[in-house]
Amino acid sequence: MSKYNDTILTNAGVDLASRAAHGDASFKIIRIESTADDLSSKTEDELKAMTTIPNKIQDGSIVGQEDTAPAVQGIRLQFLNTGLTKSYSIMAMGVYAKEDGKEREILYAITTAEKEHPQYMPDFADKVTLRFGMTIRVVVGDKANMTVVFDPDGLATIKFVQDALANVKLPDMSSWQKKKVTNDDGSPLIKIGDTDDAQVVLAGLAKQAGAFSVSISGKAKNAGSIYNMLGFCISDGATLAVNGITAYGNFFGTVTGSTLKWTTGATIADVTKATQQAIDQAKTNMLDEFKKRHVPSDFINLTQSQFDATNPKIVDADYRIYEEDNN
Repeated sequence: MSKYNDTILTNAGVDLASRAAHGDASFKIIRIESTADDLSSKTEDELKAMTTIPNKIQDGSIVGQEDTAPAVQGIRLQFLNTGLTKSYSIMAMGVYAKEDGKEREILYAITTAEKEHPQYMPDFADKVTLRFGMTIRVVVGDKANMTVVFDPDGLATIKFVQDALANVKLPDMSSWQKKKVTNDDGSPLIKIGDTDDAQVVLAGLAKQAGAFSVSISGKAKNAGSIYNMLGFCISDGATLAVNGITAYGNFFGTVTGSTLKWTTGATIADVTKATQQAIDQAKTNMLDEFKKRHVPSDFINLTQSQFDATNPKIVDADYRIYEEDNN
């Protein structure tokens, strides 16, 4: 585990913090640098006299801040190994600041690694990402005269995100799903319990065009199975088809009017056949309606096999009514 010594203000940092404390200056903490140079042999005075971090390896990201003592600011930072071509140990980090109204930045503070406890940053040759994050605390004088500038490319901390979201007015999402197929937690929308009559409940659903997920207790009346069933049903407003599954097989049911008919051990082929029959019947009904309304005979009635024969390139074409091309 990496360990770092307390942060030391440089001479330039002491001067700026002092003037900020008296209201004579304001400044921004703008960036972080790291180095692999071992600075442990330097005295505190030598560290204070530094104006740059020697032999910079990486720029870190400032991703958050923490309020501590009135004149002390916590700065949340991180380093990523993405892009590193050579591994190294973070022996020291430098905090840079810029006084408002001035162009030149200064080395504001330095933190060094404890002996034998620097953070190791592997290269990115194996495409394995490592993120090193820590909070350093620096004396800033008066916080009212200091701003921490976050790195827009850095990853925001959870607290920073929460603080930001607290000031955002979120839209009302209570009715986002107007036509639900399942409940918001993924559970079946329709639940037919032990004391319910499956025929009555499903007959009611048959009158509601749409799709629904459904669970049916094996103890329910007209349940079709003595085992609990989980399924899916779809209705055109008159006829409902439901395909349910239990631990012991599939069940396919249809409801027309108020009559529920179950087919035990239904297969996918059964479901496909019943679905096709419903489609064909709907198209037959449409053709009958055309005839009643004396629609011109630009439409011809073909069976599915006849249509497929005349349109061999149409995969899974599904029309009982075919419009002639008069051109």
